[in-house]
Amino acid sequence: MKQIYKTLHMFLLIAAALFSTTSCSEEEATRFNSERGVNFLIYDTQSNSYQDDYTNLKTTINFYNYYLKGWDINEVSLKLGVSIEGTLSDQPVHVRLKTQPVEDYSTAIIEVPGDSIINPGEYRRTITVNCKRPNSYDTEERTNVTFDYSACGLVPGTKERQLYTVTLTDATDWSAMSVDNETKWNESYAATLGKYGPVKVRFIMVVLGTKYNYTAQALNNLYYYTVAYPNYGFKKELDHLKEALREYNKSHDTPLTEPDGTLVSFEPAN
Repeated sequence: MKQIYKTLHMFLLIAAALFSTTSCSEEEATRFNSERGVNFLIYDTQSNSYQDDYTNLKTTINFYNYYLKGWDINEVSLKLGVSIEGTLSDQPVHVRLKTQPVEDYSTAIIEVPGDSIINPGEYRRTITVNCKRPNSYDTEERTNVTFDYSACGLVPGTKERQLYTVTLTDATDWSAMSVDNETKWNESYAATLGKYGPVKVRFIMVVLGTKYNYTAQALNNLYYYTVAYPNYGFKKELDHLKEALREYNKSHDTPLTEPDGTLVSFEPAN
């Protein structure tokens, strides 16, 4: 009988220990789920899909590519994917973003909205931020977008995807003009268009894109033909460019100039 009681006592001790361990684990799990984590995702606007890839949480926007649409494209919107961790909430989840400077870079101006809501029963959405064009040509500005945890009651997600890097530039695309640099541009086109200037090549894009419906490929062809088949290159558009420049100067208080103050002109260089 003593052996039976001894065995029963040992069984009860083991059972108590197991119950204590289970209770502790359940308590820890509850405590973990009580703080909801949040992460960034890559969002593809064309396919309307999300991708969980921490190595590519970055976007570069080159405002040079927008001049075919007009002279005053000063802002571009960017959709960022965000996702919450843990159990789905039956209440709206508030997400708020903020920006941080990036060391060794001029700060890109990124406007983030106030609170964005992830609806009950959902776990991800996109948040749109507005990216401002840099003030200078051929420079690079950078900013990190992150979460304002204290303002929305969230914590960093366990996947460590809390920074989305946005790089803004207005960088001349030499390859789109079939050359490598300013020297090559002058060798190829100065005899027709005058010497290179960053304002000049952007003005060409604005005029031909907005007035004559040129696409990026059509403009690239125009540069190519200027060297290979001159009669099909800029010669046929030169009068249009000169007229547009006269109209611009007439309608503005000051004539169009390059950053160094040189007047923009389409007079051939000697």
